[in-house]
Amino acid sequence: MGCCASTGQAAGEVVDQKYQEHKEEQIAKRVKKLGTLDEEALNLKAKLRSLDGAVDRLGAMHRTMSGVKNDTLHLPSLHIWSQHTPCIGGPTAPKALHNAAAHINELSTLLVELRTLVFKQYAQDLLDCKAPIRAGIDAINSYIEAEEALSQKMAKLEKAGHPPSAAPAPAPAEGEAPAEEAPSSADTAAADKVSKLQADVDAAAKDAATAKENAMRIAGESHTKVSTEQLKSATEKMMEGRLKYVNLVAKLLSEPSTERIFDNYRPTSSLSGISDGLTVASKAFDFKVDLFQKDSTAHSAEVTTFMETIKQADLEAELAKKQVVNFTKNLATIFTSDQLQEAFTQLAETVEDDATKTLLAEVPPAPGQQAEFVSAANAACTDFQLCIENFRAILLARMNDAKAYHETGKKLSSAKNNLAKKEKAADPKKPITNAERVECETLEKSADHMFTELKGHMDELADPSGLKPNSFIRTFIGPMLAFEIALMDYWKILVSAEEVRHIKFHYPSMPEPVAMPAATMMPDMQVAAAAAIPVPAPGAPAAATAT
Repeated sequence: MGCCASTGQAAGEVVDQKYQEHKEEQIAKRVKKLGTLDEEALNLKAKLRSLDGAVDRLGAMHRTMSGVKNDTLHLPSLHIWSQHTPCIGGPTAPKALHNAAAHINELSTLLVELRTLVFKQYAQDLLDCKAPIRAGIDAINSYIEAEEALSQKMAKLEKAGHPPSAAPAPAPAEGEAPAEEAPSSADTAAADKVSKLQADVDAAAKDAATAKENAMRIAGESHTKVSTEQLKSATEKMMEGRLKYVNLVAKLLSEPSTERIFDNYRPTSSLSGISDGLTVASKAFDFKVDLFQKDSTAHSAEVTTFMETIKQADLEAELAKKQVVNFTKNLATIFTSDQLQEAFTQLAETVEDDATKTLLAEVPPAPGQQAEFVSAANAACTDFQLCIENFRAILLARMNDAKAYHETGKKLSSAKNNLAKKEKAADPKKPITNAERVECETLEKSADHMFTELKGHMDELADPSGLKPNSFIRTFIGPMLAFEIALMDYWKILVSAEEVRHIKFHYPSMPEPVAMPAATMMPDMQVAAAAAIPVPAPGAPAAATAT
């Protein structure tokens, strides 16, 4: 509903803009014919029109930006995953998964709030600037119309003041004084007409002078009000609001309230907040119930738990990957920093107030800054996706190991049952053969070996130190934290080069060579990511202070 209203409003504004442009084209043609207008008034109108165009361009950009929500990311599957017991990553993994999901959700929430509250308000403030600008332009157009009316009345006067001459009267006789001519009725009527036209011209000249005086006053006040008051106030308010939200992101992992913010994130489904229905189905991770039901070995229940844990991990990891892929498709598809900078520069050039000029020049991000951070975010997205794929390959190997154990366990259980039946029957005709005993012993040794290996692999996944090559901390948490850092850097698109020097960004902890000081890390992150492998994350700083 809101989207439709916004689209309708934008369409109405486009129609109004085209109407105004057509109107001004017609007025320009009439001005060209007149050729006697006050240059100062025309120059002031040109300034107002330039200001109107620049305000309209920047306002349209911010209206569009304030409505964009498809480059935000939510990963509820990570939270759901963290609630699964046992967690495949060991005791420290659940908190790390939950906090990553909560952190990324909070980043996305803040980004939407920034756009809908700060950018939307700035777009409205810029729209409010158009009313006085239009009033100034209309006042000068009224002056032009008054001059046009004066020109038309002067043309009529000129035409009426030179009527065709009458026929000459006969010459008087010699010595006779010429007779005084009585004015004809035609002459009287012509004189009256000229007199009336002259009065009209005088009145029109007075109206034109008044219109000019009003136009210069209203247009001048409008230009001054917008340039030195409205634009300056709106831009200061927008910068303050934007900086407030960016600072919230910067402090997200260091504020005492962060723990409470993270705890409050409790999605009920892996698809909570996800608009499109993502589905995942992998036959490789399915397993038949009778496979483990017919396995009565000592480790059967534990292996079945492994399989359920692996399947849950694969499902949630794949959902997270799909959501990251969708996010990457929509990353920074609105405006480039160059386009935004051009719009701010154009507006700065149309104002004459030095303070407003300086302010507008400080707003846009430095050229290339957006490309740098978007590139870093895209690289981190790609790395995270690849790491998820590698992690799922590990899971698939473990699932195959578990299935193989159950297959062996099923054979071992069957062999043991067969031996038990023969022992109980004690039928001399059907004695237990040596081959059957050897088969049973071989299967038992094989099952023990397979379980030992599988248990070792699962322990490696749950290794809290992250030193083992296939540990969850190493294969998943590290890349995930690098991805979080890239998302935080992505926020710098919204910050100007001047502002970013004063902001301290607090990142999730990362191992060497991109480790953060311990003071900037949440306690659970210090444990969970203490030894995660460094995953290349372009744009991730080596210190807590952004440069």
